[in-house]
Order: sequence, then C-alpha cells, then structure tokens
Amino acid sequence: MLLGASATYLGNIVGENKKIIQLIGGIVIIIFGLHIMHVIKIKILYYEKRAHMKMSSSGIWRFLIGIAFAVGWTPCIGPILSSILILASTQNTVSRGIALLVIYSIGLGIPFLITAIFINEALQFLLP
Repeated sequence: MLLGASATYLGNIVGENKKIIQLIGGIVIIIFGLHIMHVIKIKILYYEKRAHMKMSSSGIWRFLIGIAFAVGWTPCIGPILSSILILASTQNTVSRGIALLVIYSIGLGIPFLITAIFINEALQFLLP
C-alpha cells in the first residue's frame, strides 16, 4: 500500500515536471547511445559483480522450493500489481491510489488467511 501511495505521489510529481523529465531522459539515452557506439567510455558500465555460493543438500531443496514459489507467484503478482501501481500513479488523489492497493492487498491476503485458519487440517491431510 505504501508503494502505491508513493506511486500516486510520484506520479503527480512526474506529471507536473513532465517536460524536464523528458529532457533528462533524452540526454541519458543520447549518452548511452554514444557509449554503445564507443564514442565515449563510461567505466562504471563495465563493472561486474557476482555472488558465488556453496549449497548443501538442504540448501538445494530450499533453493528449488524458492524457485517454484517464484515461478508460481510471478504471473499472479507481476502484471496485476504493476497495472494497479500504474493506475494508482494516475489517480488525482493519493487516497484513491491507496484505496486501489488496499483492495488488491485484501484480495491477495485472503488465500493466506484461509490457509492459516485451516493449517492444522491441511497438515493432517498432507502429513498422514
């Protein structure tokens, strides 16, 4: 909800300063284009950082469960949340943007609340 409220607030600021943001964005695109054409060299864009992790057998299972969870939830959350955030950012008032996100949050939270209420029954079913 805070993300949506800030999106609405920032959307209003962006709307008020649209011309200057377009000018700055155009300048950044030109600079990146010159970098890609090797006319200028921006050293920070060549920097790379990687994380190397060792996983135990239990770590691999946690990793695979995390991937499965992310793959399952990404189609549900990504497009819908981004659409609501975009819609919230175009609202006239912050309260309208917050209202959209409150409704979204309630809808997203209901399955988790139902699961929490019936967790004992679910565990008995899953772990005989």
